[in-house]
Formats: sequence, C-alpha cells, structure tokens
Amino acid sequence: MKSSESLKHYKNVRKLVSITAYDYFSARYAARAEVDFILVGDSLGCVIKGEKDTKNVTIDEIAYHTRCARNGAPDILLASDLPINSYKTKDDALKNSEILKKAGADLVKLEGYCREIIECLIRNGFRVIGHLGYTAQHFDAPRVFGKTKESSQKIIEEAESLDSIGIECLILECVVDDVASEITRRINIPT
Repeated sequence: MKSSESLKHYKNVRKLVSITAYDYFSARYAARAEVDFILVGDSLGCVIKGEKDTKNVTIDEIAYHTRCARNGAPDILLASDLPINSYKTKDDALKNSEILKKAGADLVKLEGYCREIIECLIRNGFRVIGHLGYTAQHFDAPRVFGKTKESSQKIIEEAESLDSIGIECLILECVVDDVASEITRRINIPT
C-alpha cells in the first residue's frame, strides 16, 4: 500500500497484512513481500534493546527506527508508535507526532482510549491508528478484555467513539473473539 493510501478504504475489501520492522533490511523485505503497512513499534524495547518491557522506549528511539525503516521502504505506508508518556497532553502528542512524521511516519499509533488527544491529532492533520484491549504501556502482563458484559460494552463504546472521530484502523489486542467480531461489524474501519 502506498504511503498516501488510507487504511479506511480496506474495510470489507480484504484482510490487511502488517508487520513490525525496526530497521532498513526488515522494512525492505517487508515492502518486497508487499505487506500493506509497516509498524515501527515500541516493542523495540524488548526486541532490539533487550529490556523486559516497552516502558523505557523514547520518542528519539522510535524516530531513529522510523528513519531506518523508511529508508528500507520509501513508498510503503509506515506507522510509528508514540511511546509511553509521549502523549500525556495534547501539546506533547502534537510535538512528538511531528517528530515521527519528520522521521518518515505516515501514521502514529496510540495505546488506549484517549479520545481528546486523538481528536487533537486528527484536527491537526495527523493520521492515527487506535489500539484497545491489552496495551503493554498500561499493563504489566497480558490479560483478556471483554469477558464481562460491562467490560465488553465499554470496549465496544470506545471503539465506536474512536471510529467516529476519524482513526484509520483499530488494533484490538487480547479482546474476546465475540466482542472483537462485534466491534468489527459495528465500526467503519479495519480492525
């Protein structure tokens, strides 16, 4: 998928293929394999830095790896994670999203339900991927979401809310299958 294409248009067209890449060679081979988009994830804290979690990843590290991946895949859609504490305020989110955009990111990904921050980014021209359910920035160990009626209703409402403000796609991690399927049916963007 070209970097100018929107993920929104692929809802009900076909499944999207994405891969995480942190460097020139990984991104180059991902582009050759014709994945739809590449994610430079904060998982680089574990995979590249050898740390126990993602909580020490900085915006500068994500920007560095975004530049590396962009060099390997100059034309493919590229998303980059905003690491923990890089979007606590609207000003932080704007400043750090601009850093990632200058490094080569077409989209930024935020973890959790942070509607006001995402609205601000979209209003200022940034393209956003949402991420609900298990988010490594907020939980120490994976857990399943949507097991109770209350928690399933909450995540469905959050997904619909994020869809309504204009995110391009939504990652659902560790969400009960039935709830994830219901979200996929209800919203207008790929999950």
